[in-house]
Amino acid sequence: MAETRKLTVGVPAAGFAVDLDITADLWMQAIDPAGILAETADQEIPFAFDKDKLVCFLAYCDVAATIKTNDGTTPDDTLVLPANTPFVWLADGDTDKFANPFSEDVTKLLVSIAGTVAPSRLRIVAGLAN
Repeated sequence: MAETRKLTVGVPAAGFAVDLDITADLWMQAIDPAGILAETADQEIPFAFDKDKLVCFLAYCDVAATIKTNDGTTPDDTLVLPANTPFVWLADGDTDKFANPFSEDVTKLLVSIAGTVAPSRLRIVAGLAN
């Protein structure tokens, strides 16, 4: 059964925010997965999905992080997250104006933290269609 969740996107300093209702048949999330440490490379987070079913993908970390897909040495895709800067992708229907950030189906995510401070907040959320 499809579930709708609300995403608020905005720039608080500018006093601007937009609420978006996103509907997906399946929601996956990794909220503060245990064991993500400072100065760690390619720490695996179980998180698998078919890229063609992806409706939305959100990632946030309070320290700079890199997320790779499927393999740490030769990843299919790499997302670079500056500290406190969310990565947000929403499917835009049939226009393909905003390309899916994943070139292959995802079997796992690998998180790297280069800095000396461990993240206190790491959020990864995906919405999928049937």
